[in-house]
Amino acid sequence: MGLRKKGLDSFPMPVSMDIQDEVMMLEAKYGIEGFCIFVKLQMAIYNSGGYFMEWDEKTSLLLAKRVNVNIEKLNVVIEDLVRWRMFDQKRFEKYQILTSCEIQKTYIEQVGRRKGVEMFDPYILVSEVGDNITVVFKDGEVNPNKNNAAKNKVDVAIVDKTTTLVKKTTTSNKKRVESDPMIEVYDDPADVIGDSVVQVELEDNIRSKEIADEFLGTLEEREAAKVTPAILSKWIDTILKCVRIDKYTYDEVEAVLRWTRQHDFWSVNVQSPMKLRKKDNNKVLYISRLLKEMKADKGSGSKIQKIASSAQRLQEVDFSKNRSYD
Repeated sequence: MGLRKKGLDSFPMPVSMDIQDEVMMLEAKYGIEGFCIFVKLQMAIYNSGGYFMEWDEKTSLLLAKRVNVNIEKLNVVIEDLVRWRMFDQKRFEKYQILTSCEIQKTYIEQVGRRKGVEMFDPYILVSEVGDNITVVFKDGEVNPNKNNAAKNKVDVAIVDKTTTLVKKTTTSNKKRVESDPMIEVYDDPADVIGDSVVQVELEDNIRSKEIADEFLGTLEEREAAKVTPAILSKWIDTILKCVRIDKYTYDEVEAVLRWTRQHDFWSVNVQSPMKLRKKDNNKVLYISRLLKEMKADKGSGSKIQKIASSAQRLQEVDFSKNRSYD
């Protein structure tokens, strides 16, 4: 008798996959290489364990070779994918495996007609598995009431909107409470706070990418061509730091970058959003200085003030022909 097949020969990929927020954020940070790593990871998961893949040194080295990236970068991407909930964080930390609810749902659908399929109970995220699937426990015991066990082991979190109180219950009680308009139900109690953090991070990255893309669009075509995905990723990171570390708003960052592109002097000397976090001769962040100048410019200062300001700028003019965009 031959070995029982675990993996899949193929798997469905949604045509809208590249416009999902998480995938867009992955591309914003790592370029097309990030998207390639994510797809290759899914291929490896479906091909090996079918619904999960052990993440160890051997697996990471082999995947790094297949994707043609260094192991350090691959591990950083994996950390982000887990942090952004594209892979289940608890299973990753506890069992060192890569899996997700979506991967498991796809696997269960694809093996619907296959006989003798087994799934390891501690790895299961879905609330229901197919009739052809045997749920195996840690000690090798098989549970005949697999779906009842799966449903009852999956906790949900109930958030009372009137008190913001978080309670835990089982999915068997879910229908009883979710009809209440003042109750929100989450499939995983850990995600009540986690999802809100991830959502904020997603929105921040998308907003930063929009600002970076707008700035890129204002450059001349031959200058814009010099901006690689890696440089664009640095721009996005700089904009994030202006907000999270320097405590400026996205509106302020966006406004000051737009203003520099319309300014005779600064349009030449601000060729990258990264300029915002650099310091001038007086050790002042350029974003702080530029915001002040922008407000003064809108209020139109006196001729003497403008001459003095121009004299100060001349000391900092970048006369080099090869300007830096990072």
